[in-house]
Amino acid sequence: MTLDVRTLALMLALMSLAGACVLFFFYRLLPREQGLKNAWIGSACQALASILLVGRNLIPDWLSIAGNNIFYFLAYAFLYQTTREFVNKPTDWRRPGIIIVLLMIPILLLSGGENIGSRIILNAVGIGALTLMASWTLLKQGALWLPGQKTVAFALLSISALCLFRIIKILLYPPGSVSFFQVGDEQIVFLWSTIAVFIYVVAVVVLTSERLRFEMTKQLAWVAQSREVADNALREQKNFVTMLSHEFRTPLGIIKANTDAIRALDAIPNKATEKGIERIEKANLRLTSLVNGCLNEEWLSSSLSRGNVHHEVVDISELLVNLCSEYDARFDNISSTDRPVKIATDRYLITILFSSLLDNAVKYTTTPQGVSVVLRADTDSITVDVTDDGAGIPESEQEKIFEKFYRIRNGNQRPGSGLGLYFVKVITARHKGTISVACTNGTRITITLPRLREI
Repeated sequence: MTLDVRTLALMLALMSLAGACVLFFFYRLLPREQGLKNAWIGSACQALASILLVGRNLIPDWLSIAGNNIFYFLAYAFLYQTTREFVNKPTDWRRPGIIIVLLMIPILLLSGGENIGSRIILNAVGIGALTLMASWTLLKQGALWLPGQKTVAFALLSISALCLFRIIKILLYPPGSVSFFQVGDEQIVFLWSTIAVFIYVVAVVVLTSERLRFEMTKQLAWVAQSREVADNALREQKNFVTMLSHEFRTPLGIIKANTDAIRALDAIPNKATEKGIERIEKANLRLTSLVNGCLNEEWLSSSLSRGNVHHEVVDISELLVNLCSEYDARFDNISSTDRPVKIATDRYLITILFSSLLDNAVKYTTTPQGVSVVLRADTDSITVDVTDDGAGIPESEQEKIFEKFYRIRNGNQRPGSGLGLYFVKVITARHKGTISVACTNGTRITITLPRLREI
């Protein structure tokens, strides 16, 4: 079944409207993308030209002819601007404007039915020239050379080739003096025009998608490079801090040895000397705590990031007994079983965890025997409570005390680096355990860890 010219013209108009809608929504989705605005305006011009074809018998011939041709020319002129923007060239309306003006003058002068062949030739010359310019822009002047760019360029060249074929056909077989809707076998022109609309829309979508992918690839490469630079800088910083911390240990040890030697004297000369020694001891303790914290933080970060953690079976009750003896804290084991309480852990990490808790509790206790440790164990987990009888922690700060370098603001600023409870949080998380804080008549920090299982 052969479709008549009116049906084909209607199909072309619908296809053009659909293409204009697609590119409009594409532009609304990516309003800052280069060339999309010109692309959808050109597609809208193409749709208007197709609508004027359908309404040829409803409006004066000269108006239909003028509107149809100029809108088609503008559609491909906007496509030319789209390709220029895609390759990072400024828009150029001078050459398309000259082509449109030079071709529209004779088209308006040849408005009679006997000149339909001449108008078809002029229309094909204009569209062919504009698509050739767009194709040449992609092939020769591209700042980018993406895989889809070459394909689009040759697709636009095919439109120029069809325009040339159309010119040759009209020259060989002139239509004579006929009405527009009686142009013999010109039905194929409408089919070609429908294909051209499809090429127009797909070309814009492909070019934009290719550019977005290219920009995204560049951004990802830049992010990766920036991350590498940042990692290198951080590594250098950590190495510097570690080196500096090691260098500090020797003079701090000398200071402590000399203050201990002065303390060993039978009599200290006067109270001023006594106070001076106390200040030296406090300052030395504060600096030693800071240096040890920095070294531990570096070791802990390095071990966990590299997976340098060695699990073994550790008797947690024995470990806590030894630590409580070292810190002069009370220890109670109220487990439901008399068997040794064992967990799978890194012995060094678990020692840092509980020694950090005890060190923190000893700092803030108000009495020499104010620190206690309670161990509870069941089949699946162990729970350790470390309690001191100090002033407690304000509720607003209880969630913050496990942050790196955070110190509570209660006026009782004891020596420390603000890293101890941070270590507790990191090591507990590494063992898939939990932490809780309660402040009633002092501070109680509760650690719950899983028992013998893969961690």
